[in-house]
Amino acid sequence: MTPRAGRIRQATSLVDQCTQAGIAMGCMVAFGRWLDVDDFGALMAGYAIWFLAESLQRSAILIPAIISISKHVDAAGAYATWFRVGLIAVAASSGLMLAGVPVAHYFVAEYWQTALVAGAVFTFTGGINSLARRLFFHSAAYKHILIGDGFALLLFGIMATAIVSPAKGAGLSVASALLTYGILFSAAPVFLALAGWRLVFAAPLPFKSILSGNGAFMRQLSAGSVAQYLYNNGVQ
Repeated sequence: MTPRAGRIRQATSLVDQCTQAGIAMGCMVAFGRWLDVDDFGALMAGYAIWFLAESLQRSAILIPAIISISKHVDAAGAYATWFRVGLIAVAASSGLMLAGVPVAHYFVAEYWQTALVAGAVFTFTGGINSLARRLFFHSAAYKHILIGDGFALLLFGIMATAIVSPAKGAGLSVASALLTYGILFSAAPVFLALAGWRLVFAAPLPFKSILSGNGAFMRQLSAGSVAQYLYNNGVQ
């Protein structure tokens, strides 16, 4: 990587992270003003569930995927495989949370019903957002990432007046809040998927082959990442 390419990479990463973090913070400020205390508390419990899922996704999928794609001869095929693995993992995690909703309903735990639904929505939307942005970033699709962030900021700007005005959106339901969040955080990955459709729809490689290129190193990396995740979110 040339020095110029390195500076572009760093600048893109900074802008992208600031944009996504800023939108997330703005959403939470707006939801805190719009929702009842109990509803907002359940929403934040769902957001905490997403944080745990995001940490696991980064440890078990994103870090091994980035290294595998950068080292594999058929980078496009490796990308397509990891993208599918990530989608399946995100869908499975969200489905697992939704499976807990009937249990919470049986025990008349309305708070946890809301929290689990919110966690499923945050996990599905945020997981795909993180998956698309991270993998495209390491495919050097910097321009596409910045344009996707621009779309997200444009949508966020539409709701800016509601964020600064406590009266706007008063009495908003949790479902409307989750829909708003879903739309905002779907903008970047949808654009990236459309702009980089050749990568998304490239012929995937067998999962075993994307690990075999780096052998024991990849397996040790995955195991080590998961162990670190369990330590960070369990012991601590």
